[in-house]
Amino acid sequence: MARRWVVGLGVAGVAAMAWCGAAQAEPGHEVTWALGGRMGVNASLLTPPDLIAEPNPPIPAFLGSGGGVGLSAEALYADVVGLGAELWTVSTGGRGRYRFVSAQGSYVVEQRLEASELQVPLLVKGQLPLGRVKPWLALGYTAIFQTSATYAVEAPVQTAILSPEPASYGLWTAGLGITVEVERFRFPVEVRGGWRSLSGDPAARAAWAYIPDESGAGTLTQLSVGAAWEAQLWVVVGVHYGGSWAF
Repeated sequence: MARRWVVGLGVAGVAAMAWCGAAQAEPGHEVTWALGGRMGVNASLLTPPDLIAEPNPPIPAFLGSGGGVGLSAEALYADVVGLGAELWTVSTGGRGRYRFVSAQGSYVVEQRLEASELQVPLLVKGQLPLGRVKPWLALGYTAIFQTSATYAVEAPVQTAILSPEPASYGLWTAGLGITVEVERFRFPVEVRGGWRSLSGDPAARAAWAYIPDESGAGTLTQLSVGAAWEAQLWVVVGVHYGGSWAF
């Protein structure tokens, strides 16, 4: 329900900006376009799965950072409302901590997730054409295709630690920013967030195996955790070259 409210408010925000911009736009039909590059840094979050029975060591939350660079293109009707598409290459990483319990005692162990990704944001954008500085709001979906993923434990353990298979997933995306125009060059600055609802199936998040022992609890023989992120927050800057078509 909360997500529906967020999406609804975002759609209303884009519509309001488009309406206000259209009211200020000059008569006639014009499409403005821009092509360029972007770069940014991000923070990534993955909460632990909700498990009835956890492996030992338990699976913690992961929090980390990363960054990437990308190409972008957009087209706006009357410089107010339109579509944008981007292609990014991204590196992400995060760390978590768990308490390993054994017959000799317990100790804290660090673990790490890393992934290399291709991200494809597809966005609907509403903009206020206020001279050279133009605020805007964007909503859409980011398709993500991992090219590699790594799960590692930064301590010697007897359990086999396996890297996950690269995943394909997506994040609902919202961005708020401004664009500064200087002649035909445009300099966007943006704060962007992405999120998704995680699967309730723990097998989609992690995998592990036990060998029964005399205690009845079993010995954990292997463990793997997926590196598909639950949420990301970006700060993005860019340089675009643009123009317009009148018709």
